[in-house]
Amino acid sequence: MLRIGIVVPVHNEAAHLRETMDSILGQMYPEFKTIWVDDGSDDASWNIINEKIQVNHSRFFAKKLKQSSHSPGSKVVQAFYQGLEKYKDYNFDIICKFDADIIFPRDYLEKMAKAYDVDYQLGMWSGLVYIPDEKGDWKFENISNRNHVRGPIKSYRKECFDTMGGIKPVLGWDNIDVELAKANGWNCETDKDTKVLHLRPTGSAYSHSQIKKLGIYFKNIGLDYPLAIFSALKFSLNKEKFSTFNFLSILISYQKAPKPFHLSNFEIKSIRKQRYKALFKNLIS
Repeated sequence: MLRIGIVVPVHNEAAHLRETMDSILGQMYPEFKTIWVDDGSDDASWNIINEKIQVNHSRFFAKKLKQSSHSPGSKVVQAFYQGLEKYKDYNFDIICKFDADIIFPRDYLEKMAKAYDVDYQLGMWSGLVYIPDEKGDWKFENISNRNHVRGPIKSYRKECFDTMGGIKPVLGWDNIDVELAKANGWNCETDKDTKVLHLRPTGSAYSHSQIKKLGIYFKNIGLDYPLAIFSALKFSLNKEKFSTFNFLSILISYQKAPKPFHLSNFEIKSIRKQRYKALFKNLIS
C-alpha cells in the first residue's frame, strides 16, 4: 500500500481550516500523514491546528514558522519545504502539497493511490478544482485547463519529485513543476470525474498588482518573448473585450524581470518546446 505524505501550508486560514482538516481526516484511505505548517498566521489558525492535533495526533503534525508576508509563489513553497523537512525520517511514496481551504471527497486519497499504483510512469496527479458561483452552486475554476495538475491540490510520486529537483520557490512554481515532470519523462494526469471544492478562489486575496506579476511569472516559467506576447494577449481578452492596459503592463514587467536563474538552459528549452507544441495544437484545433 502506497504511503502518502501531505504538507499543508497555512496562512490566516481560520475561516476554512476546520473544514479542510475534517475533509482530510475523513479520508477512507488509511496510509497517510499530514503536517500543517503555520506560516506566521495572526488569526486563530494555529489554535485550530492544535485543537485538531490533540484529538488526531497519529495522523496530524504541526510546525509554526515566524511571521512572514503573504506573497504568491516563494512563501508557500518555503513553508512547504519546512513541512517536508519534518518528514525526513518517513519513507513516503507520494508527496502532496495541499491548500488549507479545500474540501476533498472521502475517496480522494484512495483514487490517488490507485492511479499511481496502476501507472508507474505517473509522476503527478490530481482531481479538478471547483469554486462557488454567484448562485451558490459549484463551477470549474477555469484559470487553467482541465489537464493541469493545480497548485492547491498537488501530488507527486517521490521519484518524480526527486528527478525534477523538487519545486522552485518562485512565482510560477505550479506550472514549472508540470513542465519539468514531463521533460523528465513522467506522465501528469487529472481525474476529470473527481471534484475538489476550493472555498477561496485562487488569487482572491491579492490586489490588481497581480497583473504586473504575470510578466514576472511568464519569465519565471521560461517563456520566450513570442510565447509571453501570446499569453499576455490571452489574459488581456476578458469577455471578448481587450484591455490594452493589462497587455502592456504584463509585457513591461516581463521585459524588466531577470532571467529565470532557477532553470537550466535544458529545462528552459524543454518548457518552450512543450509550450509551442501545445500552442500549435490549439491553433490547429
